Amino acid sequence: MKKNKPSLKRIIDRVEKMPKWIDWVIFALYIIGVIIITSFHEPWFDEAEAWVIGRDAPLKDILFLIPHYEGHPPLWYLYLGAIARTGIPYELGMKAGTILINAVAVLILIKKAPFYRLIRYLIPFNYFFFYHYGVMSRCYSFMFLGFVLMALFFKERREKPIRVILSMCLVCLSSAYGLLFCFGITLAWIIDIIKENYSKGFIKGILKNKQILAMMILLAVAIVIVILIYPYPDTYAHIKKSLLPFSQRLYYSFIILPIDALFFSAVHTDATLFINAGMIAITLIVYMLTAVFVGFICKKTKKTWYLILPYLMFSLFAGMKYITTHHEGIMTFLYLFWIWICVDESDKVYELPEFVIKHTKEKERKQINGIAIVLAVICLLVPAYWSIGASYYEIKYTYEASREMAKFLKETGLDQRNIIMNWESVKNKDGEKIELINNQLAPAANAYFDHNIFYTYNYGEPKKTYADWRMLDQEQIDEIIKVYGTYEKPDVLINYAPYQMFFPDYVADYVLVKTIREGQIYKDFCLELDDDGMRNRRIYLREDLLDEYGLTRIKDYYED
Repeated sequence: MKKNKPSLKRIIDRVEKMPKWIDWVIFALYIIGVIIITSFHEPWFDEAEAWVIGRDAPLKDILFLIPHYEGHPPLWYLYLGAIARTGIPYELGMKAGTILINAVAVLILIKKAPFYRLIRYLIPFNYFFFYHYGVMSRCYSFMFLGFVLMALFFKERREKPIRVILSMCLVCLSSAYGLLFCFGITLAWIIDIIKENYSKGFIKGILKNKQILAMMILLAVAIVIVILIYPYPDTYAHIKKSLLPFSQRLYYSFIILPIDALFFSAVHTDATLFINAGMIAITLIVYMLTAVFVGFICKKTKKTWYLILPYLMFSLFAGMKYITTHHEGIMTFLYLFWIWICVDESDKVYELPEFVIKHTKEKERKQINGIAIVLAVICLLVPAYWSIGASYYEIKYTYEASREMAKFLKETGLDQRNIIMNWESVKNKDGEKIELINNQLAPAANAYFDHNIFYTYNYGEPKKTYADWRMLDQEQIDEIIKVYGTYEKPDVLINYAPYQMFFPDYVADYVLVKTIREGQIYKDFCLELDDDGMRNRRIYLREDLLDEYGLTRIKDYYED
């Protein structure tokens, strides 16, 4: 008579016995799902900015100027630029390029990861792999691929270190955060080398160790990247004053982000990133429980430093310098890498802790093991549920207004008129208000055109369609205002563009002709800013031009 197994364990066993072609079915479901949801997704500013940089910026600037202001190495811009300069349409080219990178990573994961097949089949549908860095086109797709390749090759790092190092170079080239992760992982790797080679001839042996020699390649690449991305004194992110106190940023990056990257959802968007006592209590409890579980794995696999060191490097930098909620998923990449190498190099991962074995009977141990499996699968199902929620909102709402705005401007011919878009006003670290006239959301719209359609953006330079992220001083701002004051008067306003700053004596009536609703999606949440849960993008036209373009004034959503 067969012994009864936990029902979930039976499912895992059955999935293990499925034919190999099921791997391709799961892969196809991932690709089809991403393509479908991607077709509904309207790219937002960060996605568009990278595309127009790759398409329109001079190669010299992409390599040696723009990275200082963007904070990212040039790889993503070069990749998108290679696609864009073939003439392929914006959304098709960018989305296809992103799906290609993610498809390679997911296929390797499904075919090669050392997990139960059920786990391998669930991971690709994790919110961060499926939606946040799958549907959205960001440089972090290269980081995802790099981490998967690192994990795949890591078991043979002693014999074939170059493959691991090249994978780490890809992670570093994807983002500045990749440098921090790889720095921590390299330190952990060096600790292992020291432990394995400690002897009387230790120093001489270390200098000849091919793993250490291979690391010199990574060091050289890292140095070049740091030189390329090191912020200039007038870089926006370097000067802008954070809305969140330093202590709260640290708490978020060290405590909240690591659990939100797994299965928790304490913070939904940057607008909700304000930490109170209740949030601290809940997140601390969840963090400590998670740390206990992770600690058991660390003790069994001896891979503690491969998680702790990169986590500390990333969290410290994020808390001190710059972090937003859309960076949470890169911590998920680290978790994937870490658990992969733990399972790949140790057969004790699935064993219960020694003290549990010592103080329980066999029947109780089976029950505990079943509970552990259930909890592990739940941790995989929660992010999959987020993917479903995000996909639902993506289909239902407009994520970003620029696609519809560009279509409206083209169809009406208003793209040929003088257009001004609103811009950001921020405070620098001294508390001084700065008007970032050249840092508008214009790139999100410009991506749909082959030139800059905003005549007071980047001095109206046709090919400078992207933001340069320079924080200007008041003297420079005054000079811009003076120059723009010599231009023709505006015909079209996007949102509440304060054109009076350029034309103080100019009086004209602008009427609302188009309203586009937006919803900012994160996990299973849609950010509420207006009373109906949506944001608005408004287009105003000078009243005397209404008849010429066959348009009429419309009511705003809050008007009777």
